Amino acid sequence: MEHLDERLKPDDVILPQAQAADAVQEPSEYVDMQDYREALIILTATLGQGESVVCQARESSSAAGADLADLGAAITIDDVDNPIAYINVVTNAMSDGTRFLGVRMTPAGGTVEISAVIVRGEARYKAPAQNVDASLVID
Repeated sequence: MEHLDERLKPDDVILPQAQAADAVQEPSEYVDMQDYREALIILTATLGQGESVVCQARESSSAAGADLADLGAAITIDDVDNPIAYINVVTNAMSDGTRFLGVRMTPAGGTVEISAVIVRGEARYKAPAQNVDASLVID
């Protein structure tokens, strides 16, 4: 049986950081979806009253963010008690010529702590060994 870490590939795309209101945060690098069929973008924020974050999946033709385009509709994190959101992406929904995935986060109403992780899954081939600091399997 393959363990979950052998079937999924997580990538930090926006490290936790304070972001001023209306300041757009793009990832430093877009993740390559060529060897995967789907991805889950996990978005978190630390919100105060009246604060929110608009999140938009983005596709690109390169890891550096060339030929950027929005992918699907934007979603908003605005629940102070549960400030987390997910965007599910199936690679079939991506445009021809694009294979890199990222996310744009734009806070509103104040400075907000934000972060994003993309978890790639459904590998077309056996996933490579993870490059992580530590790993543990509990059977």
